[in-house]
This record gives sequence, structure tokens and C-alpha cells, in this order.
Amino acid sequence: STGAAWARMPVASEADVDRAVEAAHRALRSDPWRRMTATERGKLLVKLGDLVAANAASLAQLETRDTGKIIRETRAQIAYVGDYYRYYGGLADKHEGAHVPIDKPDLD
Repeated sequence: STGAAWARMPVASEADVDRAVEAAHRALRSDPWRRMTATERGKLLVKLGDLVAANAASLAQLETRDTGKIIRETRAQIAYVGDYYRYYGGLADKHEGAHVPIDKPDLD
């Protein structure tokens, strides 16, 4: 390590955290989300998966900075994150109350 700072972060106050939590609650209760169908929500998850895939290199860099993992590891992990969002986006409107197998070990 060179000891050089790679980022600067503001310190959040208790009031900042309270405002963030309240904003999240308002978003969850907001009409657009509550009125959205499962199909519409699924489409958003698929779009998120596409965005993750398109921005994989930047996301891997951020994850490396956040966790301290080596870049090779975060690149490998980010490579399939978009697939997860697309997979579950496709399932969003197909809830049947049954266990649906997936092709990733240890995640069922």
C-alpha cells in the first residue's frame, strides 16, 4: 500500500440516516411501486441485470475498493450478477408456490 487516499467519504449524522430510511419507506409506499404489476417489476429486474452486465468493469472496481478483494475475484463475481437479476426478473410473474430449481449450486 502506498498509504494514499483513494476516496473521501462524508460522515453521516443520525439525522442523515433517519432521512435516508424515511426516503426508502416513502419510495416503498409510493403509488408507482405499489401499483406496478409483477410483470412490470420483473422487467425492471431484467433491465437492472442488463445494466450490471454493461457496467461490469466499473462495478468490479467499486467492489474491490469496498471489500478489499482482488480485482480478479470481483470481476468473476460481477460476471454472473446480471444473470441473477435477469433470471429472477423472468420469474417475477410466475409465482406458483412451488420450488423452482436454479442452475447455481448452493443457492436453492
